[in-house]
Amino acid sequence: MASFETDLLAELIERRHRCVVELHRLGIEQEQLIQAGDMGRLLQSLSVKQKQLAQLQQIQHELRPFHNQDPDARRWRSQQIRRRCAALLAESESLLAEIVEREKQNEQQLCRRRDQAAARLEGFHTASQARGAYAAHAGRTTVRHPLGGDAPSPRLDLSAED
Repeated sequence: MASFETDLLAELIERRHRCVVELHRLGIEQEQLIQAGDMGRLLQSLSVKQKQLAQLQQIQHELRPFHNQDPDARRWRSQQIRRRCAALLAESESLLAEIVEREKQNEQQLCRRRDQAAARLEGFHTASQARGAYAAHAGRTTVRHPLGGDAPSPRLDLSAED
């Protein structure tokens, strides 16, 4: 059986497609983990995704020699294989566009979560400072009694207990 250069091209296109499909799946998983606030599993998923991106980059490198070729001059084992490769390429490009859009949305969602967490932490910090200031102030202050002399200031308990 004759060997065709396009056999290698077809194999690379299939590998690229599988890699893009996996990246797409990981993007959906990451979106769900962000919505659930599961940062531990999100970091694990991002690690897997990084490996897939490295694999995609390697495949892109292997495809580079085919970029300068005239597609109409390529000899294919069959028109069926050529059509399949074209369909896989088109689907991969569509999935990549969707992946990029999802990445932007996920990044925005993560930024909102980060900002909300920072606001909550700032609120806790401010409340803690206020409580500390009230506690320190309550132990030192005196008020001028209307009939003369100093009297300790009345204590105001602002703590919340169940």
